[in-house]
Amino acid sequence: MRRTNIVLEEWQYEYLKEQSQQEGVSMSALVRNLIRAEATSNDRWIKQDPIFSIVGMFRGGGKNVAERHDDYLYSLEEQRQ
Repeated sequence: MRRTNIVLEEWQYEYLKEQSQQEGVSMSALVRNLIRAEATSNDRWIKQDPIFSIVGMFRGGGKNVAERHDDYLYSLEEQRQ
């Protein structure tokens, strides 16, 4: 773990103090828990994005697919128009 100092508004400090007392944990543990909850909620949102359901469905023959993905994805659409 790393030690750090933060500057809080008075109401933020009071909130953390009350919450830590209610939960029976230190303020440091509460901050870590809040950060963990926020970080994992972002991960859940990313995993729920429908675009990720197609990850791994296709194989590319070219070595530059990662660099030129827009060309590969949109060139067929342009050819149809």
